[in-house]
Amino acid sequence: MRVLGLLLLAVAASGFEVGKEYVYKYKGTMHVFSPETHEQSAGMALQSKVIVQPKPDHTHFKIVNFESDTFHEDHIDIEHHEFHYKSNEHLVGALEHPFAAKFDEGKIEEFEIGKSEANWVKNLKKGVLSLFQLDLVKGRHEHHDDKEYHVKEDSLHGQCDTLYIVHEEEHNHIEVTKVKNHEKCEHGHYSFFGQERGDLCDKCQDHVSHPRFATSEVYYELEGTAQHYVIHHAWAEASHLFKPHGDAKVIHIAINRTLDLEEEHDATVETTLPEDAEKDHSLAQGYVVSDDLKDVEELKHPNPVFTEYGVHTNKEKFAEAMKKLAELEFTDDDIADIERKTSGATLFLTLVSSSSSFSYDDINDLYQHHVLTAPEPIKGSMGHLFLDLLAATGMNPHILFGLNLIKNKDVSESDADRFYTKIQLHLKEVSDAIIHAISDSCKSEAVKPHHEVWSTCKLTASAIAGGKACKGAKNDHDEDHGSCRPEIVAHLFNYSVTPSDTEHDKDYEITTYLRAAGNLATRKSIHYLERFICPKSHASEHHRMSALWALKQASKFHPELARSIALPVFHNESEPSEIRIAALLVVLFSNPDLYVLRHIALEIITEPSDQVVAFVTSAFRSVAKSKYPCHRELAHHMRYVLPVWDHVPRLKKPVDKSSSHLEISSSYYPKYDFGSMTSSELIRSRDSYMPRNMYIMLRDYRAGRSYDTLTLSFESWGLDRLFNELVGPEPGSSKDIWNFFGRRRFPREASAKELKEIETALPIADREYDPMYARLTLSMFGKTVDSWDIGDTIVELLKELAEEKDHPEKAAKKLLGEGHDHKKHYYM
Repeated sequence: MRVLGLLLLAVAASGFEVGKEYVYKYKGTMHVFSPETHEQSAGMALQSKVIVQPKPDHTHFKIVNFESDTFHEDHIDIEHHEFHYKSNEHLVGALEHPFAAKFDEGKIEEFEIGKSEANWVKNLKKGVLSLFQLDLVKGRHEHHDDKEYHVKEDSLHGQCDTLYIVHEEEHNHIEVTKVKNHEKCEHGHYSFFGQERGDLCDKCQDHVSHPRFATSEVYYELEGTAQHYVIHHAWAEASHLFKPHGDAKVIHIAINRTLDLEEEHDATVETTLPEDAEKDHSLAQGYVVSDDLKDVEELKHPNPVFTEYGVHTNKEKFAEAMKKLAELEFTDDDIADIERKTSGATLFLTLVSSSSSFSYDDINDLYQHHVLTAPEPIKGSMGHLFLDLLAATGMNPHILFGLNLIKNKDVSESDADRFYTKIQLHLKEVSDAIIHAISDSCKSEAVKPHHEVWSTCKLTASAIAGGKACKGAKNDHDEDHGSCRPEIVAHLFNYSVTPSDTEHDKDYEITTYLRAAGNLATRKSIHYLERFICPKSHASEHHRMSALWALKQASKFHPELARSIALPVFHNESEPSEIRIAALLVVLFSNPDLYVLRHIALEIITEPSDQVVAFVTSAFRSVAKSKYPCHRELAHHMRYVLPVWDHVPRLKKPVDKSSSHLEISSSYYPKYDFGSMTSSELIRSRDSYMPRNMYIMLRDYRAGRSYDTLTLSFESWGLDRLFNELVGPEPGSSKDIWNFFGRRRFPREASAKELKEIETALPIADREYDPMYARLTLSMFGKTVDSWDIGDTIVELLKELAEEKDHPEKAAKKLLGEGHDHKKHYYM
């Protein structure tokens, strides 16, 4: 018994002991390089001491003598390179504050770090703690001798599936490796600042793209047993591979960390935790964001990502660069040396990057002292450049300042319209406060009376609210969360409106709200669209079409619900062919199952409408031939659908461009994992020689994501009346829009007499035209950003232009404006 007691005492003493102090040397490198240009690389290295003091109920840690070095060199051997480590007084402060962790059989239960410490300091300390976490007991509680086993372990990426491999476990010595599966982690292995535009597609496992791939593992050498041990050596290696263009440009980030025990002695100096130390239970690294802002006043501060790292810009130098860009002009004499001239685009991008850290007060100071006081020759250019910079930068204070300029009527209507269009493209962080600020500006006296600006404002607010930050409900019983929560949407949209409620509203108002519903893309907004689409609602045809286009846009978020609305409309043969074709497009955009497509194909065999037949057959065959990666599943379905028509002569005809049709031109380059698609569509009118709808859609595919880059659509009713006014013949008249250079034709009495006799003999009543209405709609990245409605007022404008037929320059001014100001605008 005495011998057994001594053995147990020896085993217990082999673990971390209370009252002892363990000093580790902690080193790390981050190496960034591209394999095809391996000789050039950049990164940083660090080294420090980590002091560990076990306590009865927890363990204290302290980082001391922290030093670092950066490198950007050619032909560097990272393993043998001699770094020139230096201490940085800005890094030492909070980094050397002690922190603590409570362990239970090697696993961290909770830890304490100073609440006021910077986020990067907390992350670095969490990284140190993660090296001291080992699950050698609980992970194999059923089979204590397992050499390989899986556990769920807390890490910098949250709970991760982790594989433990025990190489050696005998004679008081253990060697073990733990490997983390980043694909099965609670949080991603990267942080994204801004808004992602693309949607994941191509879900077949053998075709899944991995543009960002990470691996990590830690190798340990321990002294002791699984229950009581001391870490003598730990070596951690993490590899992050970025392949946004397939086998083209590849960026590799290698992170190595080592932990080596240097000293073990009695603790002489007690470490004390900071007064504001707070407990936490997750090692997941944190990122500073501003997506939780509620008050509009909070938007005046710079986005936290810049304040966190102390990024600042010299305002005077920035103002000089802005003036230089405003003065930039090119003449014919510059063409020969254009490559050596300053690039306006490069300078603009530099200004965007430099202005990102500005606060609202900084922006106001620039506006008051450099934009408003700019020399007269460049004052207009400075104003336009300043507004373009605000929109392109997309930070909270920049957007808020631009909105206030609009509300104070300090910018023109066209500039306000352009600013709203750019907001949803460049806004970096979505929050309640920014959505409130935008939606409130839509109600201001500077915006509401101008229907084009108001429409763009509403579309912008709805596009942001319905973006990636929206967590839409999956069924009608749940509520939406995120940026499309009911209390947020209530500021800009009313889900309960019915077609009868809009009888006295103007066309552009109804259309704007329908398109906004498509931008929101929640189940409630889809039910809103359903009320306008349903034939029992008696909504006008162009409102039903607008609702169907909005439903097509939202269908990818709730495909089953969208199909349940569109399919009955498509199969209803009493509906106009234009409405039915629009409903079919909703179905196709919802990625339907094979049985749905086969059912449509069978129905088309006996379809009475030639326009519907022409469109369906052209669409199905175009999809079948498509090389676009996100069409892979649909194209595969078509292999089992198209044979249904093999023995139907009516359906074997080639595409007739004079009929309704859909054509797709696509390409894909596997080597670069890049593809593109252009889709063009034409829907013929059932009662006019003018087409009802035309659109062109541009899509791009990159590394597993599809981007609805641009869609431009035009639809019209009664436009043949305008066409007849422009080019229709008038016998006996000299008016002919195509006869630009010909001599004037004089009326002849004989022609007028003959025309009168013919009209008397053939009393054909003039056709009654539909009320003239046309709509041009622009969508970018899957959201409608602008819409232009044209009504009967265009006829009146053309009559005014006709009065100036002898003075074309006056007609142009009436149509396009005076154009006193030479404008330059920048787009990203």
